[in-house]
Amino acid sequence: MIISLGWKNLQKKYITDKAVNKTFKNKVQHFMTEAILETATDLNNGKIQFVFLFNDKRYVVELIKNHMYEDIGYICGIKRSTYMEFGSTFQREILPYLKEYKQRYMTPVYMLG
Repeated sequence: MIISLGWKNLQKKYITDKAVNKTFKNKVQHFMTEAILETATDLNNGKIQFVFLFNDKRYVVELIKNHMYEDIGYICGIKRSTYMEFGSTFQREILPYLKEYKQRYMTPVYMLG
């Protein structure tokens, strides 16, 4: 429940950020605004795996810590079939929102005092 609520907040942000037209959406915009986040799992190896449900299919997207270029931070990993279905802009579109999801909803909060 909390997993999908966090994603719904980011979907609203995406619609505002990208000024998504409700009637005319490309495939990536359909995914970004309608996919349901089922799980977000920290694999403890520098990867976080997100599983989305969209059009009765499951899509796995990984947020991968980029050890080669620390200044970049994270990169987005997808299966070849996802790339073929959504094209080259998919990773670029979803990456900032996955990073924000990680920061907002998966980073432990420490109380001082």
